[in-house]
Amino acid sequence: MAKPINEKPEVLAHMEDKSELGDDKHVASADYTGAERKTDPAEIALVRKIDVRLMVRIHFGLLIERERVSE
Repeated sequence: MAKPINEKPEVLAHMEDKSELGDDKHVASADYTGAERKTDPAEIALVRKIDVRLMVRIHFGLLIERERVSE
């Protein structure tokens, strides 16, 4: 029998078994990718420091590449 047009399709969500994470992980606060909100100030500072250093290197790398292409 054909389904009515106005019936909503069944949506299947991907569910992972997070039991291997252990008790120290806050599974409820993690989003669908497993990322959790950072609350440790030292971790936030470290990530920001790494991000800044990477962005500077990427910027200068692109600048050098642009100069090489224009030659």
